[in-house]
Amino acid sequence: MNLIALGIAGFFSGICASMGIGGGFVLMLYLTLLAGTPQKEAQLFNLCFFLPIAAFSLWRHRKNGLLCTSPIKPALLGGIPAALAGSLLAAFLPNAQIAKLFAIFLAIIGIKTVFARRESEQSKEERVIRPTQKQ
Repeated sequence: MNLIALGIAGFFSGICASMGIGGGFVLMLYLTLLAGTPQKEAQLFNLCFFLPIAAFSLWRHRKNGLLCTSPIKPALLGGIPAALAGSLLAAFLPNAQIAKLFAIFLAIIGIKTVFARRESEQSKEERVIRPTQKQ
């Protein structure tokens, strides 16, 4: 594994993760596609990388007053059982199937992001247009 390339991937992954936009995909794609790391090992490496980044980012966002605490409890109530189920499922699935599921997940998120941007751009335009129409 090329340590310089891994450092660069880690740098961009850390930036994305600390901004809350999912830096794991950067690192996962580097590890699986470019470094040839098996899917399960890449996931473990990604998780070990993400935990300290998330803790630091959470602390900084809270310090800057950017942390909205109201969705935390419902997210944890759904996220903890899902994480447990996912980790148990990953123990039984072969690397090839996990890699395919990851690819499908990325495709769905990518498609959703493209269409969500269109909706958010439209809602921005509506917010800009509405106040001028009322005047």
